[in-house]
Amino acid sequence: MRCAWSRRKKIRTTIRDDGHERADDLLQRDFSASGPNERWVADFT
Repeated sequence: MRCAWSRRKKIRTTIRDDGHERADDLLQRDFSASGPNERWVADFT
């Protein structure tokens, strides 16, 4: 019988560096909504 948990170390592939400035939003995305269920967003990365 296998255990539901693992002792493996979690691998972090991306580590944020707070010393760098973030890129500007060139697409001028607007995620604000005036009410619930007005806009939906998905990320396929």
